[in-house]
Amino acid sequence: LYEIGEAWYRGEIRIATEHFASAFIRGILMQLLQAFPVYSQAPSLLIGCAPEEFHEIAPLMLSVLLRREGYQVEFLGADLPVDDLVAYAEDVSPEMIILSAGFEDSARPLYKMQAMLDKLPSGPKLGFGGRYFNENPEARNEIPGIFLGEDLEEAIQNVHALLD
Repeated sequence: LYEIGEAWYRGEIRIATEHFASAFIRGILMQLLQAFPVYSQAPSLLIGCAPEEFHEIAPLMLSVLLRREGYQVEFLGADLPVDDLVAYAEDVSPEMIILSAGFEDSARPLYKMQAMLDKLPSGPKLGFGGRYFNENPEARNEIPGIFLGEDLEEAIQNVHALLD
């Protein structure tokens, strides 16, 4: 999928081809996510994309892998407004919210999010990652919350360390 995205970026394939491949893979990942059981006593996680972020395959992959590990995972998809997400977190009391941001514009709203989460009775942790943070290591320390790592394996290890 990464190579398909890069081929689109270089103009070697059409955007329709990239969209088709993404939709196909997204469908498979959603089936896998639904196939794994949900354990009601396990830590709960909300996973999705930061505001104005529409690249949801990586957070969906993380959702599948963490559900397979036994966590209660709700995958919330792309473009999650911070205020709405915080209100939803107040309703469902997750232990952690994980968001992906690929660009500075989508990462910017995360600066205020941990302060909003700290006001909730459940006080969920904010985990984040994505291309923007991989390419801008200085931004990792500027956002209140926890940078989960540069790849899915590192993110899973960090979630285990934080919640187990």
